[in-house]
Amino acid sequence: MTGTSRPATLAKRFCMASVRGWSALDQTSRVLLVCAVGLILLAAVLPFLTLLGVGTTALVVFTWRLQRWREFDRRRRLLVVSGVIAAVVALVIGFGGLSRKSSLFTHQLVLHLPDETRLIRLKADPEAFVGKTFILCGTLRMADYYNYNYVGEQSNRYSFRFVERGKTWAEVTGEVTGYLERDRGKSIAKRVIEAEETFNAAAGCRIKATILPGRSVRWDTIEIINVQFLTSRGGWAPWMLGLADETR
Repeated sequence: MTGTSRPATLAKRFCMASVRGWSALDQTSRVLLVCAVGLILLAAVLPFLTLLGVGTTALVVFTWRLQRWREFDRRRRLLVVSGVIAAVVALVIGFGGLSRKSSLFTHQLVLHLPDETRLIRLKADPEAFVGKTFILCGTLRMADYYNYNYVGEQSNRYSFRFVERGKTWAEVTGEVTGYLERDRGKSIAKRVIEAEETFNAAAGCRIKATILPGRSVRWDTIEIINVQFLTSRGGWAPWMLGLADETR
């Protein structure tokens, strides 16, 4: 009985103390406290707006309050210090979220390799790539578009949206729809999904692809054979599938 009632008693005392503390605050102090808590919550959702909000708040509100520092009693000084700490926490969270969500889409250079083909070549002469393997460099996202030769293939193939990148990850030079057999591509689809769920970003990669023969030829519809993902250090990881899986 004691083990269960003690936490409840402590929680009740904490709530009562919080209510008394809130009642003792003036209107300005309440606004500052609510803004501080709001900044921390906002930092996890909208990091860029948080950085702007924290900067404006720090410049306008805290400067005004600190001008009267000597007139403050201990309670108000503690409130101001707590507000500053909350602003710093919001800045840290905001910068962290901003860097995670925009890790790919910056002006960092893309590590292109000599064996790559540019989409402009497929667009100029798609017939030349039918049944031949080529490598593209860019980013992958999951898609649900099944066109032309792939109508009705939802149960057999994953659909991806591939965006070709230029000299930097922010530069887009072309887009195509890519398809990959489900029985071979589960691990690849998992990596792409994790990138979108964790970082809200497409997965940086190089893809090995082809245009399947025996179908109407379209340069913007390709068959994915294998994928090589970008590492955290900016290099390329090994190809996800072995040679046996590529030719299966």
